[in-house]
Amino acid sequence: PLVLAKKAKIDLEYEGYVQGGKVYSALRRRKAEGGRANEADLDRLLAMRGIRPAARAGILGNVSVETGGSFSYTQEQESGPGRGLFQMEGLKKEAYDLYLDHNDVEDSADAQVQFMYDSIYNIESLPDSVLGLMSEDKGKSDIVGHGNIEELKRVFESGSSAEVAEEFMKRWEKPSKEHWDRRLEETQKRMPFE
Repeated sequence: PLVLAKKAKIDLEYEGYVQGGKVYSALRRRKAEGGRANEADLDRLLAMRGIRPAARAGILGNVSVETGGSFSYTQEQESGPGRGLFQMEGLKKEAYDLYLDHNDVEDSADAQVQFMYDSIYNIESLPDSVLGLMSEDKGKSDIVGHGNIEELKRVFESGSSAEVAEEFMKRWEKPSKEHWDRRLEETQKRMPFE
């Protein structure tokens, strides 16, 4: 699994990724323009972490709904606390903020995707300070939930795009309003022949 690097290392990677840094150059430019990444950028960020196409489609379908199609890591929920690509709030948002501080990186699409990935595949990379956000009997895996982590790993590795979309919604996003029909529609746009 990839581990989020220090900011200086990320900047070097931004310069050298895939034939002249097309993905990262685009992300850096979009960050300067207010945080709008595009869907292709996010798909590449997920692919770089080894997430297979059906799983990426399910995640992107969720992100499309969560951001209202903007795919902006700076997206703010209207009349609510949700922030970013995944509209994190509460414990997950607090854990993400500690994660940024611990890794000495700024908020970005890459950092949000890496946090999501680490919260599932590399839970021990989360800083110990996240334990202070929960009761003493809880561990780092309780940010997502141990059973949720195992099911997300399973569905990411072998589920259809629709299964990934549903499980990611229920087990990671945990939205107050599911809008399942919209999530499924957005997912199917990305995997139409599945």
